[in-house]
Amino acid sequence: FSQIIRNALTHGFEESDKKNTITISTEIKDNYFYFEIKNNGKEIDIERINKKIKERGLSYEGEKVMEAIFLPGFTTLDRANKISGRGIGLDVVKNEIEKLKGEISVYSEINQETKFIIKLPKDKISNCNF
Repeated sequence: FSQIIRNALTHGFEESDKKNTITISTEIKDNYFYFEIKNNGKEIDIERINKKIKERGLSYEGEKVMEAIFLPGFTTLDRANKISGRGIGLDVVKNEIEKLKGEISVYSEINQETKFIIKLPKDKISNCNF
């Protein structure tokens, strides 16, 4: 989870003319544990993701484009900063979540918010090591 929180901090506090907030919430529903991290900072840049996808010779279209951020070594930054941007982390988080039979999804709306939702079977929570 720490990589997602780092990303929320990085993007949640980028230059903006509004008050930036990061919200972390949890919920248990239908035998699943939901962990949500969202920020109202700068949205995920889909055009930049598409550019990096093409540079790698990959083919992602439509709603699948956002999934590219979970690829090993994927970053849209030209250089890393102290908090994130090295292209490691999100793929590790996704792999660990999938090992626990869970799911991760990301949503980003222009001028609204970016939100990561992690869904894990309730009985797997004690096995989390990320």
